[in-house]
Amino acid sequence: MRLAGRIVAAALFLFAAPAFADGIGPGPIRPKGAEGSPARFLHSNATCRTASDGCRICTRTNAGMACSTAGFACVATAWTCTENGAGTPR
Repeated sequence: MRLAGRIVAAALFLFAAPAFADGIGPGPIRPKGAEGSPARFLHSNATCRTASDGCRICTRTNAGMACSTAGFACVATAWTCTENGAGTPR
């Protein structure tokens, strides 16, 4: 019985330990030059309607801004304008 108890305790530790590890380790991969938020980029580029960092696409809307969700294995680059205010690609 004591061996079974130890096995159960070890199994619980191994399965529960990763739950307590949130926030440990490096953050998302953001190469140099990829800093900044899409809102900041679009604010500083008044004629840009749609921007991308290679992972997400953000578009100005009447309600503010709408962005896609980045994939889990994406490595972002610097924000670039992909469509100007007239609706034409840059």
